[in-house]
Amino acid sequence: MSKFVPQASKGCARTFKGREHLTSYYLVRYQGKQWLEHRLVMTLHLGRPLLKTEIVHHRDGDGLNNALSNLELTDPHNHNAKHDKMKWDLQEATRLRASGWTFDALGARYGVSWGAVRKSLQRRGVSTQDSRWGKHYWPVDEALKLYAEGFNCTQIGRKLKFPPASLRKLLIKRDLYNQRS
Repeated sequence: MSKFVPQASKGCARTFKGREHLTSYYLVRYQGKQWLEHRLVMTLHLGRPLLKTEIVHHRDGDGLNNALSNLELTDPHNHNAKHDKMKWDLQEATRLRASGWTFDALGARYGVSWGAVRKSLQRRGVSTQDSRWGKHYWPVDEALKLYAEGFNCTQIGRKLKFPPASLRKLLIKRDLYNQRS
């Protein structure tokens, strides 16, 4: 492989939507193929193709600064940890979650998506299991009894005030769905 030297004038800069904001990267053509410049620089530096699981991280956060000193090879887990800047107090979020707050409510409180809250808590070892699907949210035994008596999932859902799709999934997992006599 010949040595690739990044040039001041690039073919074009493309903007990609990331988790937190829009990020621009240079696209360059090398040996008849289009590359993201930072991945090409790291490939040429290492002298081997990058694995799909390898991520090239920009240390200064500028996707257009592709100097080798600004690039770092990492894996998805460590890369996410570098970018995961919590905008809320972990103890408060954990306490609110334990008191019954949903991820939707926490996301609205902190101005982020429910998935961002869940992922951030999960990365820090906080349980993200949703108790709604456990036996404490709706009476599984009563639902199974009603199903055995001939009620359908929609009727049981209305009676016990939970989603019929959840009951169907439960019945399928237990190999009981559509096994009526």
